[in-house]
Amino acid sequence: HSKTTQMQQDTISQVTPIMYGLDVNIHTNYEIYLDDIAIEKWYGNGLSSFIDLNPYLLSNGTHHIKLVLLPITTRED
Repeated sequence: HSKTTQMQQDTISQVTPIMYGLDVNIHTNYEIYLDDIAIEKWYGNGLSSFIDLNPYLLSNGTHHIKLVLLPITTRED
């Protein structure tokens, strides 16, 4: 019994948390949705960034990411 418990503890200590994220390098306006919830919106010049998805993943299973590319608009004075 003690050998089984030790093996379970060794297995638990070897588990490495998984980090899910998106590496974004887009040169237009965009919106990113995870399971239909907006997690990032950018309406400026080109952007390169990393978005950590872990805070938004509330359950195990299948998740859906949607990227919406928007036209660049110019402001007329």
